[in-house]
Amino acid sequence: MPELIAYLLPNDWRISFPKEWSNECEQYPEGNQFLFYPKDDDLTFRITSFCVSNESKYAPIEVLCDVFQDKCKQLKKSKVIQLINCGFKIECFEGHIREGWKKVRWVSIGVMVEGFLLIVNVFATRRNSIEKNINYLNTICRV
Repeated sequence: MPELIAYLLPNDWRISFPKEWSNECEQYPEGNQFLFYPKDDDLTFRITSFCVSNESKYAPIEVLCDVFQDKCKQLKKSKVIQLINCGFKIECFEGHIREGWKKVRWVSIGVMVEGFLLIVNVFATRRNSIEKNINYLNTICRV
């Protein structure tokens, strides 16, 4: 197992990835996205965190599930979810997109706790690359 570094994300989430992986933060009006990827593979983890509340009352997990499922309605349920055991409510969908002549696999994982939704999108041309590295999601925790 490679040496891991823990990264703090918005809304008190933390995740760990190998020390030799690259990471970036892209800023968007709706929030920052954090990218993590190995230098020798086309695998990319794109992570966005949301706090969902109304008048200082956090959204229940059921509402977060509905929101996430609606976002993923063009995707199908994923069996990759069996590889994730981080202790939170998890929803997992997969599909693919085309980039030129390449078929890029896409797995979208929603990690939920009352009032907070962490969306992890994983992209790679090879499915086994996703399956081999999805276990880093088991390092997700709240701090």
